[in-house]
Amino acid sequence: MMQHLVVPPRGARKKRIRVGRGNAARRGNKAGRGMNGQLSRPGRGPRVGFEGGQLPLIKGLPMLRGFTNIFKTQFSLVKLEILEKFEPGERITPELLLKRGYLRNLKNPVKVLGNGEITKAVTVVAHKFTHSAREKIQAAGGTIEELWAAAAAVDEGLSDPQPNPPPTGGRRRRAPSSIDGEGEGVGEAEPPIEGEGEEERPS
Repeated sequence: MMQHLVVPPRGARKKRIRVGRGNAARRGNKAGRGMNGQLSRPGRGPRVGFEGGQLPLIKGLPMLRGFTNIFKTQFSLVKLEILEKFEPGERITPELLLKRGYLRNLKNPVKVLGNGEITKAVTVVAHKFTHSAREKIQAAGGTIEELWAAAAAVDEGLSDPQPNPPPTGGRRRRAPSSIDGEGEGVGEAEPPIEGEGEEERPS
């Protein structure tokens, strides 16, 4: 096979439709733009959401205030009534909750809510606890381990700031240098000349 014999398959290349060249050539009268109107004219069309002057759809919907925080932290929530199903003295971690089927995945941090009651002394490991959940777990004799608080304590210990150097007490004058004995005594106060600077007192 030679290069001039290589051709695309049949139907791969189609002839372009030339609009506005008569009805016999397809799309000749209106060139595919429909009847008269703003959309059939060249140039920039109406803005997005413009409905010809009638009340737009966005104005007919209830007004939504505020904004959507894209940096919001999504938690996997666990209630106390779920922790009540574990055995006393058991250590409940996010991995154990995932294994038992109480969590879908470990992509989000785990937060323990105070819904329900707990009567067993268990150790709960999570990223965050509500105030009521913390009180109920401790009242039942259990303990909590907050992962974020432990990580913050480790970071503070590793990044302990260095102590500030003692103050220098202001700028110091550079001592005069002496080479081979020259310049010795430079900067020292000269003794006053006798009689100079003394005021004459009237006799």
